[in-house]
Amino acid sequence: MSGGPVNLPRRDALSSASGGGGSSDVEARLSALEKSMERVTAKVDSMSERLSRMEGEITRLPGYPGLIVVLGAFVALVSTIVGVGTFLINNLP
Repeated sequence: MSGGPVNLPRRDALSSASGGGGSSDVEARLSALEKSMERVTAKVDSMSERLSRMEGEITRLPGYPGLIVVLGAFVALVSTIVGVGTFLINNLP
């Protein structure tokens, strides 16, 4: 066998797909598939936009030093509330 191209007779895939030579079923399925792919593409684009917004919000979050300051302020606030509450309970008539 030589390495040259082999010419095969071309078959029309659409006409032989349904067996009866009609391609309307295949075209309808292809149209439905294209519409479905448009919806999938729109959802992927939407998810991409949401992800980029989330990345921006995540980068604005404080790192470990900021987190320690926030937690320290929260503990101080809770301690103050507990201290004031204890003082009021013990000193009210």
